[in-house]
Amino acid sequence: MIIFTKLMEHYDEEYLKSKLEKAHFVNMKGDKKYVSLDTITKNINISEINYGLEDFIEDYPQYKKHKEIKTIFNIQKSGESIGNLSEQNKCMSLSNHIKEGFDYNSKDYKGKEGVLKYLDIEVNLEEFEVRILKRCVDLRGRKEDLESFKNKYNIRYSLLCGEEKNSWHLPFDGMLSDWIRNNN
Repeated sequence: MIIFTKLMEHYDEEYLKSKLEKAHFVNMKGDKKYVSLDTITKNINISEINYGLEDFIEDYPQYKKHKEIKTIFNIQKSGESIGNLSEQNKCMSLSNHIKEGFDYNSKDYKGKEGVLKYLDIEVNLEEFEVRILKRCVDLRGRKEDLESFKNKYNIRYSLLCGEEKNSWHLPFDGMLSDWIRNNN
């Protein structure tokens, strides 16, 4: 495993033995059985060993078929397991979203900052005026840009024309709204 090689380059064997269960250390050293990343990172900080997403994909090929693999990596490198994180935050759609892709309209993430911080969502809001309201996020901008945003994230709400001429906005709630609120 790439992670074991990088850990051995950075830490001495005695340190790793003290941080990992014996069976996990032996399995990694002998490359006999994979040890999940979250099991390793519960007790060892991997931020200093230059272990990235590409390494993760090579070490854990079973995740290649998942649509949100970077989110899996973010969760596990923090020492959390997907199941535990989902259960603790009562966010039962997390596992399905990681496998099938995010449903940006999902209401399952409201107030779940503990999960939202791990989600890898690329959102460019530079073209918009962003208003964070009590119940939703409201984007204001050019009609074409808003329509493109709406289509890209499959937002179920309609574009609205404001009182001012050519003043368009897109108010929406759900997972993407919660993520924007948590990251702005």
